[in-house]
Amino acid sequence: MIKGQDSMAGGKRDDPGYSQVSGYIPKDLALKFKIACTSSEVTQSDALEQAVRAWLELQGFPTDQGK
Repeated sequence: MIKGQDSMAGGKRDDPGYSQVSGYIPKDLALKFKIACTSSEVTQSDALEQAVRAWLELQGFPTDQGK
């Protein structure tokens, strides 16, 4: 099991406290991201959450790190 992966069926998908986001990035960047997540045993969802939080902080929008 990957670190951070919810063992319950559906996991974050069925959690009303989460929302799906999507966008388009260059194919080579997406492949590197998938490889990095897999080799680090981190879910793509958890890695994206970390990246969005870091980006928001850089933009001056503090986030609740407790989640």
